[in-house]
Amino acid sequence: ANPVNTDKIYQAIAILQNATKIDPKNDAAFVDLGFCYGVLRDGPTAVDMYTKAVRINPSPANFLELADIYMRVGQSADALMAANAGIAKNPRDARLWNAKGMALNDLQRLDDAEQAFKKALKLDPSFEVARRNLNAINGGSSGRGSLRGAPARYGPAHWCACARCSAWSSAAAPPGGRHCPASRKRRPWPLARPPRSGRSGSAAR
Repeated sequence: ANPVNTDKIYQAIAILQNATKIDPKNDAAFVDLGFCYGVLRDGPTAVDMYTKAVRINPSPANFLELADIYMRVGQSADALMAANAGIAKNPRDARLWNAKGMALNDLQRLDDAEQAFKKALKLDPSFEVARRNLNAINGGSSGRGSLRGAPARYGPAHWCACARCSAWSSAAAPPGGRHCPASRKRRPWPLARPPRSGRSGSAAR
């Protein structure tokens, strides 16, 4: 297991809150606050922090973060809107198309989700997460294709397995915990988000 050191999380929150007081337009600090509150399972505050980041800087990367947290708190329709807003800013961001596919998947719009994953792969053929999602929709008895007639069997899907997501896989999922559609492993809420290539306020994920 990978237990969370809440003392360090609260220390990070204090530092980040001070950073936002020094520079109220520091969107990256609000993104990191959102992540910290997500780890603490404070969904409403996490959403609020990511929303503030988007209002300060409506960048594709920040919309991706917002779509991410909406998915994790079960607000799939809001996640879809955030992904679409990010795509409007950068229609060639494969990660946003993957996020759109995940939201559509949770909304049981499986044909649309399939097209979104295909678009992500068209933009980035090496994007393994999107490939796993696409395979999970169409991949036989263990894939999402098998859920078209029984969406309640597994409950809502969630982000695909990645290095940071997998770090949480040994923790016990609470009632209503989500499945990664690619791995079918139970995941706790909230999931560790996919790793970023840089701070969201300045770099794409």
